[in-house]
Amino acid sequence: MASLQVAGTGTSPGDITLTGTASAKATPAGALSGSSGSLDFSGTVVAPGATSAAQVLTVRNAGTGPAAITGITASGPFTIRSGVSGACPTGASSLAAGASCTVSVVFAPTVAGTHTGTLTVGSATTPLQVGLKGLSLAASVGVIAANPARLDFTSPATAPGKESDAKTVSVTNGAIAPVSITKVEANAPFRIASNDCPATLAVNSSCTVAVVYAPSAAGASSGTLAVTAGTGQVLEVNLAGTSSSGTSTPGTPTDGGSTVLVADMASQGYIGALGQASEAKTTVFRNAGTTPLVIRDVNTSGPFEVTTGAADACRSAQTLAAGASCSVAVLFRAQTSTGDSTGALTVTAAATGSSTVESRAVRLDGRAMATNAGGRNDESGGGASDLATLLLLGLGVALTAAARARRTSRFS
Repeated sequence: MASLQVAGTGTSPGDITLTGTASAKATPAGALSGSSGSLDFSGTVVAPGATSAAQVLTVRNAGTGPAAITGITASGPFTIRSGVSGACPTGASSLAAGASCTVSVVFAPTVAGTHTGTLTVGSATTPLQVGLKGLSLAASVGVIAANPARLDFTSPATAPGKESDAKTVSVTNGAIAPVSITKVEANAPFRIASNDCPATLAVNSSCTVAVVYAPSAAGASSGTLAVTAGTGQVLEVNLAGTSSSGTSTPGTPTDGGSTVLVADMASQGYIGALGQASEAKTTVFRNAGTTPLVIRDVNTSGPFEVTTGAADACRSAQTLAAGASCSVAVLFRAQTSTGDSTGALTVTAAATGSSTVESRAVRLDGRAMATNAGGRNDESGGGASDLATLLLLGLGVALTAAARARRTSRFS
């Protein structure tokens, strides 16, 4: 590619300055992206020996040339279903620019417990890794459910230092067997106002947990109410809140933060178990400036990992146009059986030809929880005894320690 610029020097009539720029034509390259960073089967409990309904990941080539796929595999008790229309070949293949195919995955546990795995789409340039998670309990074990599955404290906003009105969640046990409730907790800035759940929740009965939002600073917050059962099931309710003092704009960058590269969250929190990948949480980064930014680096510190797969994932060397955004999904992999960990997600970028580096960091907090093997419950008809020797992992999402997430007025 070449260009020619003609300009008058303004010194003598007829004087012309010619300047030219030549560059090699870019070689078309493929870039794989996935429709999701994780597939979670734990919303429906699957008994050992049974197979869940399929969940589908769409793989798209968002590049300018063909993308070579070296193979597609799934680990853990997860299987790729073949013979589905539009499915990606599991062996070596090529996906044309702009084309897409699908990967159908099923959860087929052989033993009870919380299971994790990874769906990998191999590529020499843009490999995808998608987290997989499922819960298996014996058919004779009771299962609890929550209603609603989300508590929203965003409207009206709660002033820093104040406390919102309480909102309640009903925890219900079905018709199979009694369920022991071993732990009920919520992460700051949310707290449990009241909890009438008994040690053992009888068949066809329910209990109530009330939660309040008590922010210490202006901004948006997210978190989780987690109810842990003796069977190993961890029931999660998403929490969201907004705090405004009326004197500052939510989303104002922290001191030293870039005013051009902004994020929709100031912190993210997780619950995890030793050596196991938690559910990924996503932060969206936006170019709030007037010129394009080129992303230089996306990295994490501490026991946190960036996962790829989302179609809008931030990538190194990616150009982010003014007003455009991309996302980064991060998971927590606890290095100890209990305790808290901290880290940071940092994205750096710079305008083309500029020496000014724009950097935005998001605080990451993780809490490791001890695994729960679950004991025998004589009232359950013996079903729980099948779990006595199994390691049932209580995985949660989104324990946000001091989650001062903020949204900028320029971040839409």
